[in-house]
Amino acid sequence: MNGSNLVRALLTAKVIKADATAATASGDKLTFDGTGSSFLGLEVAGHPEIHDNVAPNTKVKIAGLGTWWLHRVIKTDSYIEVRMVELAVSEANNYGIKVGTDVRVANAHVSLDINHQ
Repeated sequence: MNGSNLVRALLTAKVIKADATAATASGDKLTFDGTGSSFLGLEVAGHPEIHDNVAPNTKVKIAGLGTWWLHRVIKTDSYIEVRMVELAVSEANNYGIKVGTDVRVANAHVSLDINHQ
C-alpha cells in the first residue's frame, strides 16, 4: 500500500478547509484566527467518536505508524498555521513510509511583521 492509499484508508472527508487570518489590533498588537477551518464528512478509521467538529489540536495515535493531528493550530506572536490533517510518521512500519515523514492536507499559514520598515 503506498502512502496516498494509506491516508485514504485511515481518514476520509468530503471537504477539508484550512483558514488562517491575521489583523492588527490597537497599536502593535497582532491577532490571529483560524475559526473558518472545518471538516465535512470526516471519518477516521477505528475512531467513531471523531466527527466534523474536531477540537483544535486533536491528537490520535496510530499504532505501528505514528500520529494523526486533526485541526492542528500553531500560533506565535507573529504567525498562525492551521494544519487540518497531519500525519507524523514516527515508527518503522509495514507501509514503506520513512520514519520522519510528515504528510499535511489542507494547510493555511499567515504571518505579519508590523515592525518591518
